[in-house]
Amino acid sequence: MAFFDTNSSTVRFSTSAFLLVIIVLVYLPDQLESIKAATFSSLRSILNNTRIDTNLTASITNIRKLPCMSECLNNVNCMSAGYHSNNTECRLHSVLDSGSSGVPETGWEYFSIQEDFCRKENFVHNRILDICYSVEPGLKNCPDAMGTCASIPASLLTVDSQEKQDWLQEVCVANNITGVYFDMYKDGVWKLRSTGMTPSYTNWDDGQPDSTGTDVCVASKPNFNWMWHDYPYPWKAGIICEIRRP
Repeated sequence: MAFFDTNSSTVRFSTSAFLLVIIVLVYLPDQLESIKAATFSSLRSILNNTRIDTNLTASITNIRKLPCMSECLNNVNCMSAGYHSNNTECRLHSVLDSGSSGVPETGWEYFSIQEDFCRKENFVHNRILDICYSVEPGLKNCPDAMGTCASIPASLLTVDSQEKQDWLQEVCVANNITGVYFDMYKDGVWKLRSTGMTPSYTNWDDGQPDSTGTDVCVASKPNFNWMWHDYPYPWKAGIICEIRRP
């Protein structure tokens, strides 16, 4: 187990590494055991002597650094954490901040919890479902939606489980998205663009899919109870881009 300091090439091994594992096991509830990225190896110190005040989700006082980091690991909405060793103050943040808006203050350390594959601006890592995603602004037709994600580079969202379908609905409601495209294409049968394989999970509405052409995409809308429908290319929908774990 190691902490990585981006300001130095040194990798410092801590004798308390075993305690980190114990703390994670104690702090994480049973339902979060499947979190793939919630490990202390994903924590990186990226800023020093800078206080971040934006996107604050929690502030905890009289707490040591390791429990502070555990609080972030245990909170699916925590993407970064700040800690002041002298004040024993812990701050949890919902995004990874560049530090450009930070306030100079000696004693602060700022840690990222995001893994390397999800270190893209505006992307969030849902650690329970292991989804690295970004909600893009506006509505676009299917080819333009694919192009938006490809330029990042990323892909349109793949929904491959009921848990991810339920999460999608929550994200759409929270962001006022009235419909969203998926990363699927029709080649005789529907396939996943990411693998070229037929999907193991689907959520088709009754009578769907019903298109006979190939210039169609799959989308989900609230007025069909989020069930899947196929739509012609010109139809416009919201965009959620996804970066998949290598």
